Amino acid sequence: MLPLIFPSLALQCLEDNRMVVQLILDASCPSKSDQHDIPVNHRPNWMYLIDIKMICGGLTDGTNADEEIQKICNDVKSQAEQKTQKKYDVFVAKGYKSQVVAGTNYFIKVHVGGDDHIHMRVFQSLPHAGSVLKLADVQEDKTHADAIEFF
Repeated sequence: MLPLIFPSLALQCLEDNRMVVQLILDASCPSKSDQHDIPVNHRPNWMYLIDIKMICGGLTDGTNADEEIQKICNDVKSQAEQKTQKKYDVFVAKGYKSQVVAGTNYFIKVHVGGDDHIHMRVFQSLPHAGSVLKLADVQEDKTHADAIEFF
């Protein structure tokens, strides 16, 4: 009987903004009296130290919006209109910050016409949960000069 493999991933954020990534492969076989030569649990582990610029749970530095962020805005535009009870003829992403949690929070500055802007917090679930986008919150009455901050 072949062993079954159960992979898992463990992540640990260090104080110096590096991340330890540990890949754990659990191989196990159903226990049978005639298969004593097959290990029931064998756990080869691989551990990597990754030097990345990231603050676990914190916001990234602000950056200009790109096509991917504009697509996120387009996907949640109707949710923003419903939440603010306004119709937006202009809806252009200008900048954003992100936060890695159990998924990703995007804090996006959006130009909505004239001198008006809104800030949106959009949550994107992890791929195994469908990468679903949900508008979590909106701040109105913002200007182009207003900094994107956690809310």
